Amino acid sequence: MAKKEEKGKEKSEEQKAYEEAYNALVQEAPAREVELPKLPAATGGEQRTLGEALELSEDLTDLQYAMAKLFPSVIDANATMIGRIDPNVLLAMLHLMSVNEIMSCDPKKALDVNSIYMNNYVRLTIGLDGRGRIDTAELLGAAREEKRAERMLGAGGL
Repeated sequence: MAKKEEKGKEKSEEQKAYEEAYNALVQEAPAREVELPKLPAATGGEQRTLGEALELSEDLTDLQYAMAKLFPSVIDANATMIGRIDPNVLLAMLHLMSVNEIMSCDPKKALDVNSIYMNNYVRLTIGLDGRGRIDTAELLGAAREEKRAERMLGAGGL
């Protein structure tokens, strides 16, 4: 009986030691203030669910979708995949894009230089010699041929 009581005291003392160590290491911070994303002007300033947004979006034809991809209205980093990148400037562009992204990062936050270079390399090599444009045009042609075949069969593609 005495051994059980001693074990119970040892466990409770050990438990107290663990709790003290935990309390010494635990940190509590107030909730961060986060800026909410701005709603696009197309929504009229009202917030919609994903389902509502999908219902209101227009159904683009294959040609309209391909043209929107080939000629983007907003040029961003991913637009390099559709551009025609000359092999002679690939390495210089990779370096410039990556250094620009690195220099514009927050110096107080961690930075993964390898992923920045890899993301830019992938974007640039897709657009190398216009392959991104060619692939999009090939997919557009394949989609048009598929629709033509479905119309010829007349039974909805059976």
